[in-house]
Amino acid sequence: SISDSTADILSNSLGYLTSFISTLFLLIMVPFFLIYMLKDHERFIPFIARLFKEDRKVFTVELLKDLNDTVKSYIQGQVTVSIILGIILYIGYSIVGLNYTLLLVMFACVANMIPFLGPWMA
Repeated sequence: SISDSTADILSNSLGYLTSFISTLFLLIMVPFFLIYMLKDHERFIPFIARLFKEDRKVFTVELLKDLNDTVKSYIQGQVTVSIILGIILYIGYSIVGLNYTLLLVMFACVANMIPFLGPWMA
């Protein structure tokens, strides 16, 4: 019947909308969380540790320090790869005589830092 179909459509639409909003929220919040954690980890780690019981604080602090070191190393690695890519692309584009070489190289370096899609865009 029409009312059942309408109810199914509304239910599915609400589910898709909720999923979309949740994904969008994560895409926006995770980078801010990581930047804040990398920038202010001296204040961030004790703040988070206060939320846990005493017996879990040591584990939580160690976990957050390891997470901070891992993310920092990942970003440093991505920057290094992007710089090397930029040098190689600049040399290659200059040899070919491509117009707007520096602009294209800068775009490729920035795009390369985006996980998964960045290297394809670059």
